Amino acid sequence: MTILLTILLTISTITSVYYFMKHPYHHHFWLSLAFLLVAIIGLGTTNTLINAASASKTKVQHVSKKEGQRAKQEALANSTSLKKQLAAKKSEASSLSIAVSEQEAHVSSQKAATESSVQSTTTVDTTQTTTNQAEEMVTVAPNAGKKYHLDANCRGLKRATSTTTMTLAEAQAQGYTLCGWED
Repeated sequence: MTILLTILLTISTITSVYYFMKHPYHHHFWLSLAFLLVAIIGLGTTNTLINAASASKTKVQHVSKKEGQRAKQEALANSTSLKKQLAAKKSEASSLSIAVSEQEAHVSSQKAATESSVQSTTTVDTTQTTTNQAEEMVTVAPNAGKKYHLDANCRGLKRATSTTTMTLAEAQAQGYTLCGWED
């Protein structure tokens, strides 16, 4: 548009000068002068529009730069925030891992203590069983076989004519075995 107005301005100027020199009061002179004025006004208006468009473009670019910078700052802030959250989560996971390891160690020590306690209890129970067996009284029928009876009213003693009581250890030492009715 600017180029067309510049061409029109040039042609109008040449025409105006030509008619002014040859016929200063001829109607072509005034017509060419009118074209000259229109071209000057149009060129000025066009330059104003061009300058306004250029200023608007500059303003848009400036605003775009500010928005771009603001977006970069927000992205950086978000990134920093996410990095802090990630670090906190890693720290939390590490402390949980340590707590789990401590719990496992505690459980292992309790398990070992329990196993030790069970072994000592088993040893004590075996000793007590042996002691209880030695002290437990049983009934035997010396004339009716080689069985001992934990219950003095056992069915196996119905035919016995005489019974005797002794400790389980003594009965076992003399070759007596547990009655089949009491198994």
